[in-house]
Amino acid sequence: MYAGDNKDFLPPGKRDYPGGSDDLVWFNGTTWTNLQTYGWNLKNCYCESVAFDQTYAPYFGTDCWSTPDNVLLGWQYWGGRSVAGTTTYTFPQKFTDHTTTTSDTLLTCFCYRDVQDAGNPNGWKTVMPHVRGSAFKEYAAGTPSSAIQFPDGLAVGRVDGSAHWVKWNQLASFTSADTFWYEPR
Repeated sequence: MYAGDNKDFLPPGKRDYPGGSDDLVWFNGTTWTNLQTYGWNLKNCYCESVAFDQTYAPYFGTDCWSTPDNVLLGWQYWGGRSVAGTTTYTFPQKFTDHTTTTSDTLLTCFCYRDVQDAGNPNGWKTVMPHVRGSAFKEYAAGTPSSAIQFPDGLAVGRVDGSAHWVKWNQLASFTSADTFWYEPR
């Protein structure tokens, strides 16, 4: 409905923050407020694996750092963003972009790998949902890749409106502020 009211444009995901475009962990707070007028709510906007653990669930729908454009929703939204210089993933800007982008991925479960992993105790944590079924795993900054249990797969919402479970070995990675996974075309 949003795209229909906005000339096929998808809701902007980019935070109103310098450099925020590539940080898929956070979602645009103004967009979140607008989407709620279309009936979106927290019950249909988070990964069940992440919510079950209750580590992040209390923060869903809030501006975690007291800035209105740092909303955490419990999934990654790939639309309405741009990252300069990337050739591995083309971010959809319009509902009709499913014919021209490198992927139909619009949403994925809340899952990311800290790019400053091994040996950096000051980096971000790494978050992996759906490990061995539905278990949620969080790893401290600096955890080496060899010690991380990766998910069985991720739920992927596509630009065409469909959603599917995609096995981990069928996903591709994209690295910007962190490493994220999407379903390639």
